[in-house]
Amino acid sequence: MMMKWMINRFLPGAGFALALFLGMQLVSTSWQGEVFFYPAGSERDPAAFAKAVDFSSLKGVNPKRFTSELLIKEARLVQKEGLVGVSFGQYFTKGDGGLWTSVCDVYDRVSIQIHALGIAESGQVPYASIEADCRSSEVDGLLQPVWIPLEAIYKSRKSNPEFDIGNDDSKVSVQVGFMTYDRPEQWELVGVRLFNSEDPSISEVVEQATIQKLHGSQFTFMDLNP
Repeated sequence: MMMKWMINRFLPGAGFALALFLGMQLVSTSWQGEVFFYPAGSERDPAAFAKAVDFSSLKGVNPKRFTSELLIKEARLVQKEGLVGVSFGQYFTKGDGGLWTSVCDVYDRVSIQIHALGIAESGQVPYASIEADCRSSEVDGLLQPVWIPLEAIYKSRKSNPEFDIGNDDSKVSVQVGFMTYDRPEQWELVGVRLFNSEDPSISEVVEQATIQKLHGSQFTFMDLNP
């Protein structure tokens, strides 16, 4: 009788302890030992994302989305009406107050550097730097494409030209160097920089070697209108 009373008394407590232990194990393995919180109703709530990467509630969010490697690993080329652009992988980073937020809430501008392949003049390789707004997309957890204005780049063959395209709400800044009269047929992405326009020291840079490593090879694309 005494044994039955002791079992009835301590069994619920043991069950609770076991459940707590299993829960802690699940958190440590599924979230790499960290628990993330994002308060509902915050003024920093992001614009709409694809459901798979909605972080207003972190239920079901893949913890791998908290690494900047996705910027290159999920990057892809996109084409539209004779234009070519690059969409980078969306990931989350810490913003104001250490809260997890969209990468574009921290870095509002993105700059990419491309080099021409197979063409050089006096050992100088033609290059272009394109700077645009960093904007989240609702498609596949990617950032909105950075469109590369190749036609405008080819037409600006003076020494090291700089020019802007678009308006203040969607301005694309371009800098070109060593452009030749031979139109390159192929280009390589050699650098990516995310930064805050109000404080450029707040930035993240991905260099050519890292791009090739994360992409698995050179990140190249063809001119659609050679």
